Amino acid sequence: MIEHSSFTLLASIAGALLVMESLFMLFSVKKKKRIEENLKAAKDEAKMMTSLCLNIPYPIIKVNEHGEILFANIEALETFPDLLEMQATHPVIQDIIFSEHTRKDHENINIDGKIYDRQSYILDQEESKIANIYFHDITALKTQQHALEDARDDADKHRQSAEHASKSRTDFLANMSHELRTPMNGIIGLSDLLCTSKDIPLEEKEMAKSVHHAAQNLLYVLNDILDFSKIEAGEIELEKISFDLYQTIRHTCDIHNIAAENKGINLIYNKDKNTTLYVQGDPARIGQIMNNLIGNAIKFTEKGSVAINISSHPIDNQHLAIDMAVKDTGIGIAKDKQQNVFKKFQQADSSTNRKYGGTGLGLSITTNLLKMMGARLSLESELGEGSTFSFTLHLPIGKAEEADDSAIDKNTTKKIECKTPILIVDDHPVNLLYLRKRLQDFGATKIVESSSGYEAIKLCQDNLYPLIFMDCQMPEISGYEASEVIKNHYKAQNVNTKIIAVTADVMEGAMDRCLAHGMDGYLSKPIQKEKLWQYLKANFPLQKNDEDLEQTMDTKPAITKNDFIDWHYLNDFTDGDKKIENELFSVFLENLETDLEALRQMNDKDDFKKWLNYAHKIYGSSCHVGAKKLSVICDKAQSLSQDNVKQMKAMTHAIEKSANDLKEYIGQIG
Repeated sequence: MIEHSSFTLLASIAGALLVMESLFMLFSVKKKKRIEENLKAAKDEAKMMTSLCLNIPYPIIKVNEHGEILFANIEALETFPDLLEMQATHPVIQDIIFSEHTRKDHENINIDGKIYDRQSYILDQEESKIANIYFHDITALKTQQHALEDARDDADKHRQSAEHASKSRTDFLANMSHELRTPMNGIIGLSDLLCTSKDIPLEEKEMAKSVHHAAQNLLYVLNDILDFSKIEAGEIELEKISFDLYQTIRHTCDIHNIAAENKGINLIYNKDKNTTLYVQGDPARIGQIMNNLIGNAIKFTEKGSVAINISSHPIDNQHLAIDMAVKDTGIGIAKDKQQNVFKKFQQADSSTNRKYGGTGLGLSITTNLLKMMGARLSLESELGEGSTFSFTLHLPIGKAEEADDSAIDKNTTKKIECKTPILIVDDHPVNLLYLRKRLQDFGATKIVESSSGYEAIKLCQDNLYPLIFMDCQMPEISGYEASEVIKNHYKAQNVNTKIIAVTADVMEGAMDRCLAHGMDGYLSKPIQKEKLWQYLKANFPLQKNDEDLEQTMDTKPAITKNDFIDWHYLNDFTDGDKKIENELFSVFLENLETDLEALRQMNDKDDFKKWLNYAHKIYGSSCHVGAKKLSVICDKAQSLSQDNVKQMKAMTHAIEKSANDLKEYIGQIG
């Protein structure tokens, strides 16, 4: 029984061992298979990596710390064919340093005329170190970089050369401007004084007018050249101030009245019935545009008329569209020549320049100025029939109270009340003479002259001058330097003085340069008396003279027929019907006599309110018949306030005189 049990136990143990052996063998086979699979995968990956390293299009080298090559791919062997032969002495590996640094990026090495970017990685391997080295051919990149650097150097040289040329151009133009404007200041200024003088015979006065007109034409040519240079250099900036557009154009037309009358051309100014149109913009540049167009129209018109047409309509509550046109009955321009006139230094053809003269810059300047204002100059023309140049400006609506009203009427007799001396400094005696005469005309009685900056400084050390007119370009010491010395001297004494620069420099930055040296204002040569008056009026009170207005009206120069009646307006109103025109004049004159009598009575009674009503009534009726001069005077009368009651007498006399002149004129044409 016991033996049987033992046998059974042994059999069970043997069976278990057999099963375990079978399981072990099974697991061993699977593990071996898995190991073999992993080994195969590793071999495949290694093979792939080896193939990749061997065939990658960049040289790869592995070396030990002794410089012995452990691996080099195909690209490395082809790129560096003597690599295996030279081993550690080859230039691509001889300077590899096995330091603590594990990586060294972007070393540029030059091998056989090619530049390589080399990156090396240092790895610890048991007791030794190895370096994996990678190369990238950057020869083309470096060539491009060098070319770019050379191009930059060339561009910098060209820029410096252009800046030098620009500075030379600016210096030349500034010097030319000074050399020409300085004598022209005397010619234009003194001839203008002769034109308005009462003490010279009529024949001499006519010659003075011719000199003045010729000098103005020369100034236009000079301004064209300077303005064109400024436009090309981008040195023109537009003002944005409130001004009366109608007054600006009226003044521009006045400049050309003599030229038009000398050629027997009617110069017609057409606008709406409003007396003013306040907008915001650059009045000087708009005046220059119209000056160029009107001047050209008169130049190329032998008979007929030149009409300046202005109309406006609102764009919105804050902006107006201003349509402006200059139409002439001149020689016209052929269709195939019309584009030429807009090019610089170009006219319709060469014969035009020989016959009529001019620089060929006027329309080019006009076109560029309008472009800066967002407008475009248009041309309609027929050869032998005439031309029309037109454009439209979009301008913000201006405010009358913000407009510059400090300019004077050319015939005013207003003067300053000046009890202190005014110092004028200029090394040119003609300029001193002109400035002294102008200041005397404006009421200055104490005028001190100086011909150098040093002399001016000495005068200021011993005297007080509240207003100084300083020429900027003088020998020995410039007006800029002299002004700084004078300002510092007066400042130390706690004395305030105003120094106004007088310069022929009209280039960009001229005014800023004057202000930077402590000057308080700027006058460009030739000096405009209106600008001079602004500075005088700002620094001195006006003389109180009840007869000023009467003198102003009485000293008006000779008036042309178009100053009495606006015939273009009247012809539109009557459709050219002479019968209606005569009836209109008859009714107007009958009422005018009654209104004038009432105006005189209110003046005698010092009844300002009723006097103002009759002045307004005469203004309205004169506007209806196009009586330009009379309506302008009555409009001025309406601007009087209760504080101006004392001027009623002078204004009444002016209205009566203008009305009598008008009645005489209507009688002559009737």
